[in-house]
Amino acid sequence: MSKRAFIIAFSTFAVLIVALFIADRNIERTLRVDGDRVIYTDAKELAKMVDLVVLATATGNSENIRYTVDGFPEGYTLSEIHISEILENRNGVELSDTITVVEPTYLFRNGIELGETRYTIEGYTPLVKSAEYILFLEWNEYRGVYEIYSADQGKVNTDNKDTFEIQTVSEENHLDILHRSVKSLYLQ
Repeated sequence: MSKRAFIIAFSTFAVLIVALFIADRNIERTLRVDGDRVIYTDAKELAKMVDLVVLATATGNSENIRYTVDGFPEGYTLSEIHISEILENRNGVELSDTITVVEPTYLFRNGIELGETRYTIEGYTPLVKSAEYILFLEWNEYRGVYEIYSADQGKVNTDNKDTFEIQTVSEENHLDILHRSVKSLYLQ
């Protein structure tokens, strides 16, 4: 093989490797996991079920926690939020301005196949950096942090920066009714 042919072959191989690497980092599939749950359409009813209701902004700092159980992927995301206002505090707990919460979603590598799969519970969409939310939080004793209650029902975007949530709400009537109730109750 001539030196020129070797350089062309090596360059082509290098370009393919870089392209696969870039593609692998940019491919994300979503898998929705549904189950039985209570459907809320009233903010007051939802608030009765949680420890905290806060107005908060997602900082963008998050960590996927992944593991397997009997060969099946499981996990959650730990995400940092900055609390601007505590709207309800059932237990009177003192909080710092920034806390970590559990989101019912996580990314899992696809193995040989390119990219990652986002597993999401009940259509939950991840918090968007710098977006503001009303969050319904329940203390998770096992993990030692608050978690967003009832998946997509426990997160209400208030500044319309979360386009994924806007899409989900437009597709699910009960969420639209709940979001209107939450905004009416807490954003007067």
